Amino acid sequence: MQKHKKIAFEELQALAEGGLVEPRKSEVEAALERDPILKETYLGIVEFLENESVSIGKFVEDAENKILNVEFSKLNVEGLISNDALSISKDGDSVYSGEKKWYWLVGVAAVFLLGFFFFKPSSLQPDDFDFTDAGLSVNLSINDQKLSEAMNAYKLEDFPVAQDLLLQELAINPGNDTLNYYLGVIAKEQQNFSTAETYFTQVSPTSYFYQKAEYQLGLIYWYLGEDEKARRQFEGISKNQHHLFFGKAKKISSEF
Repeated sequence: MQKHKKIAFEELQALAEGGLVEPRKSEVEAALERDPILKETYLGIVEFLENESVSIGKFVEDAENKILNVEFSKLNVEGLISNDALSISKDGDSVYSGEKKWYWLVGVAAVFLLGFFFFKPSSLQPDDFDFTDAGLSVNLSINDQKLSEAMNAYKLEDFPVAQDLLLQELAINPGNDTLNYYLGVIAKEQQNFSTAETYFTQVSPTSYFYQKAEYQLGLIYWYLGEDEKARRQFEGISKNQHHLFFGKAKKISSEF
């Protein structure tokens, strides 16, 4: 699967301020649609910037390398207790305004906390543990000619053609584990994660592809932002020392 470049906090700010250019703009927007936590962080920044006297420029600098090093002393908390209004200036100092209510501090803290938990160095991303399936050998018998053509298309990354050929085969052989597994793989490659989930769940526990499908499902849940389901999936795999993906699942489970 094509690896997605990680999103830096300052890129979210640049997008919110209209300063992010193509092709990166489209990549970041696509990432927002894939990841609900990232999108929530972005929307928090947008809401924060809509207040004209508020800028997070200083804190974006602190977010370099995806680390939010919040200097709470700069928020002048003691000053907030004795004053009922706050805005954050670009240099990170506290600035008071009679029109701004103290609850902006809550909004600032929320943005920082979301950024910290999403961008902290130890946070895991599904791309870090994903893998590209090599596909089946194309040296198949004449009876499997269509499957061979599908694998050729898959290896050339012509996923729509590969998908169409596999669907034709699935119509003839419904419930075939090989077809369901690779239809799931192709759907994942096209970032159709919900469709991929449907195919992977149909792979039989007795199938050669079952352990691969189990791990793929964990990744799918992760890509969909269903972290609890992903965690349970990887924990289940990590209990089987003979599982093909025991090592990866154990590492994910220990740090998830």
